[in-house]
Amino acid sequence: RFTRGELQVVQHCTRRGRPMVVVANKADAVDVDSREYEEQIGAHVASHFFSYGSPRIVALSALTGEGVDALLPAALATLADSRRRFPTATLNRWLRDTFAKDTLEDRLRIKYMTQVSVGPPTFVLQCGVRKPSDATAARVRKRLQSDLKLETVPVRLLWRHAQPRKSPDRRGKGKRAVGRGGIGRGRRPLSVRGKGKSKGGKR
Repeated sequence: RFTRGELQVVQHCTRRGRPMVVVANKADAVDVDSREYEEQIGAHVASHFFSYGSPRIVALSALTGEGVDALLPAALATLADSRRRFPTATLNRWLRDTFAKDTLEDRLRIKYMTQVSVGPPTFVLQCGVRKPSDATAARVRKRLQSDLKLETVPVRLLWRHAQPRKSPDRRGKGKRAVGRGGIGRGRRPLSVRGKGKSKGGKR
């Protein structure tokens, strides 16, 4: 079981986008080999790391030194994952192939996406006139992590949506006319007399 302090570390890393490696100590004290021990820890981790992903797990024994050599490579690989960049064309091809028209549960239309930073990998997604539900956002994030091999690091999705157009409010606005004294509201328009004589010989 994770202690309260360990869970707080998990929440902090998830909130700040910090990559991490789970170290399972006392591998010498269990009745299974290191691989099976890691799988057991992984099943326990999955229930607490849903918002993070699937961090790498290293089973070791601080007493005997078993598995210690695997710790540094796991940390370096996780750091490299957090710094990965993806071309915009690749992301939008993934978006088009993965989420076809109206396949999302709340019929959300994602029009465009691009990566804006690393550490953690951060993506901007442009959708319609509303943001997705929490369930849809989680589904997109999990699928992105799985398809782009980013399960070992946290991923941030920044949703952008267009503001609906508002019809102009015409209440209280009168017509403006050109009249004596210039442009004003409700002024009597000037009459324009043509040159020459009108009927009857008067101007």
